[in-house]
Amino acid sequence: MRRRPRRRSQRLEAYRATLPELTAPRQSRLTAAVLAAVLRWSRSHLAALALLVVLAGLGYWFFGTEDFYIYGAEITGTALTTPEEVYSSAQLEGLSIFWVNPPAIAHILEQNPVIQQAVVTTQFPNHVQIRVVEREPAAVWQSGDQSLFVDRAGVLFPLRGDASQAVVIRDLRGSPITPGKSVDPEAVLTALKLAELIPDRRAFDWEPGAGVSFITDGRWRVNFGDHSRLAIKVAAFRAFSEQVAPFRKVAVLDLSAPEQPYYREEP
Repeated sequence: MRRRPRRRSQRLEAYRATLPELTAPRQSRLTAAVLAAVLRWSRSHLAALALLVVLAGLGYWFFGTEDFYIYGAEITGTALTTPEEVYSSAQLEGLSIFWVNPPAIAHILEQNPVIQQAVVTTQFPNHVQIRVVEREPAAVWQSGDQSLFVDRAGVLFPLRGDASQAVVIRDLRGSPITPGKSVDPEAVLTALKLAELIPDRRAFDWEPGAGVSFITDGRWRVNFGDHSRLAIKVAAFRAFSEQVAPFRKVAVLDLSAPEQPYYREEP
């Protein structure tokens, strides 16, 4: 009865003796797997950390330094406006090149009635080019006590520079006029052509329906209507002025339909 414990002890010792041999390969494999996982985690996180550092550096360079901020622009095409006026209207000062929206800035500039078209381009790191096309004054449009430039398309814009030699078109309605609004381009075209055909005449009147007219030196009005067959109308006006007007108390000569001219005498 006393030998059984001894046998158990011998068996247990024999099992323990073989235990390291059985567990060692498993521990080695586990250790290798853990090390591999740690290396993979380190590599992925180091790459992410490096990318984060690069992005932070770029962000500081783009927005933390003055290299990409605008403090001036190259502006061309100004005559009635000034580069300073255009630059101020563009609202570019101190703006990051990344926030510049060229079409939106061009639209803002074109709200100025003087500017017909604006083209805005950018170039890194902080260069902006603005090319403007201004409206060309064709004549001075007067209504009441207001005077504005008008181009051939009939668009009104503020007087700039010397307008002393410009053709003047007086709107007989006397209604208020606003820069940026349009008037009848036919009136502008007719007045300009009349100024070419009658060089000593620089001022004309206009009203809807009647068209373009002016008061002669004999203090009677001659109405030309629109620009159609204007050379014929001018020839008829000259002939009437020489052959009829000196012998009549003329009030109005209407040449708007040159094939059917008529005049009215004073009462």
